[in-house]
Amino acid sequence: EVGQPQGRTELERLVDVTGQPLVIETAVMVVGYQGKLALVDIRTGQEIWSRKASSLYSPMIGGGQIYLASANGDIVALRGSDRREVWTQDRLAWRQLTQPMVYEDYLVVGDFEGYLHVIDREDGKLVGQLEFDDEGIRVPAQRLANGNLLVFGNSGKMAVFQVKPQD
Repeated sequence: EVGQPQGRTELERLVDVTGQPLVIETAVMVVGYQGKLALVDIRTGQEIWSRKASSLYSPMIGGGQIYLASANGDIVALRGSDRREVWTQDRLAWRQLTQPMVYEDYLVVGDFEGYLHVIDREDGKLVGQLEFDDEGIRVPAQRLANGNLLVFGNSGKMAVFQVKPQD
């Protein structure tokens, strides 16, 4: 189970898994809406570990950390070895973020207003923003074979980007 329904109304009791499970060798990491983030053994179905979480998207892994776009818009970084919270970026709360994409030393997320946000993976600091599509972004950025990012907006606008630090 990725979550236990709780509450008085049907909406409060909603527990759902909408993100694609993340396969890691012999285990799978899943997260539920109003549920938990869990690592489960693929062969036995036994839960290896879990912690309370709520997200509509799969977690991302990079540099020994787990990154999660929470249902409320917070981006959370957890240390992979013990799942302790490293940082939380709450400046994007309620912006209906996409799944975070690990891109070198950064995370890239889109939002319902069409902005791309770039977050430093080390400390969670918001280091850049770009308005891309005024109809919004729902699809997570995709990393291309050449290392660039492909971004697709709700209006059909598509572009390829490189994220570079400012001098």
